Amino acid sequence: MSRILLVYGGGNGSGKSTVTVYRHHNGAAEALTPAETGAGGTFKLSADSVIIYATKFSTYAIGYTASGGGPPAPP
Repeated sequence: MSRILLVYGGGNGSGKSTVTVYRHHNGAAEALTPAETGAGGTFKLSADSVIIYATKFSTYAIGYTASGGGPPAPP
């Protein structure tokens, strides 16, 4: 059974590409699969959020590449 974690990005998602969600569980890190199915271990992107479908109580991280090549501007 999947649990849903909704992470609000606070913006419109512009300036970000190649978004990946990572899970660290039992000493191992792995990238989750982007999917629309809602299956455990997947995630879905929207304009201002990331929805993570989790099956494990773990640490999650979101990584992305900033468009424009430089570091992202601070909020």
